[in-house]
Amino acid sequence: MDKRIKTQISKKVNRKFKKMLKNRTNMSKPDVGNLRQVVLSVLKKRSPVLNRLLPKLNLKTSSKHKEKHFRRWLGKKGLDRDLGRDFLNTVKSNRMKYDYFMVDHSDIIKKYGKMEFIKRIRDGSTGELANGYHVLNVMGVDSTGENMLPVYTDLYSVKEENFKSNNQKVIDGVELLHDHFSRGIFVMDREFDRNVLYEHFMNNGIQFITRLKSQRHLFIDGEETKFKDWRKKTKLTDIIKGYKVHRNGKKKRIKFRAGLKRVKLNIEGYEDKTLYLLVMKKVKRGITRSQGFSYYLAYLPHIPDEESTVIKTISRGYGYRWRIEEYHRFIKQEYDYEAMQFGRYQALKNMNVILLIAMYFVFRGLKNIFIT
Repeated sequence: MDKRIKTQISKKVNRKFKKMLKNRTNMSKPDVGNLRQVVLSVLKKRSPVLNRLLPKLNLKTSSKHKEKHFRRWLGKKGLDRDLGRDFLNTVKSNRMKYDYFMVDHSDIIKKYGKMEFIKRIRDGSTGELANGYHVLNVMGVDSTGENMLPVYTDLYSVKEENFKSNNQKVIDGVELLHDHFSRGIFVMDREFDRNVLYEHFMNNGIQFITRLKSQRHLFIDGEETKFKDWRKKTKLTDIIKGYKVHRNGKKKRIKFRAGLKRVKLNIEGYEDKTLYLLVMKKVKRGITRSQGFSYYLAYLPHIPDEESTVIKTISRGYGYRWRIEEYHRFIKQEYDYEAMQFGRYQALKNMNVILLIAMYFVFRGLKNIFIT
């Protein structure tokens, strides 16, 4: 990397960490100093791998003691939680408004499988079972879809101590973000279509948009309705125009017919909660009557109850979901994410959050520098 660019990166990072020093809660001043050193090293080497980072750490000690110091700090219990909270406090003070939060699972696959708490999981890239860890990520996106920022990550294993459930991991992450950005809408794919999540979100006034599974039953016009009858009860009276972004970056215009219905979930005790069902059908030659449909459930208590506004909010929000998939590809391909390896599980969790903080500078503070 060019020396001039390295100097620009250092200036930007140092400026932001002065703000983080003011916003720190449980983190000590040395913790923030160590974090700044590691984030700078990750950005300059474009990698979270230990033996690549150590030469870049500007610690006034021998190589042997540098590694010992770094490993001790990186294995600190609870550091990932403190890093994540202080990072959010810093991000919250920025002027950017986050209208949507894309929630999605990723994974980190480890070929040899000798690490602490490692488990057989499904590799999101290949669909096959492999040794690794689950990762829950959340990406903040503004109303235009152009400005985005990774805001939350949690690497975990179902074998870890005091593990409760995957649902609880999602609830913990969403609650933390809701405390900081109360009006944001959480956007999720079909794997999050679960009653336990809906109950918690509605109890706490958390707005969400979810793509629905075919097993879901809904109350439409006072009648319990099966999946196959959803579209029969929903008139597609609106036209939505947008575009699809391919992996090569090219955009293709697409058009949908859409219809909205006010619905209720068939969950006891939630009969008074009104949600929206958005039915969309892709307008394309060759698509038959039963093809090209997609279905979205939304709970939007803070959005004006106007049909056009609700349709626009749901379709736009889910339309931006590809942003987080783009982020997952970016960190795996450009920042060697799956090469990250530490003997201790806690160190892996901590480094995962440090990479998130480094990505903040890539997506926001250093965007123009990296483009140059």
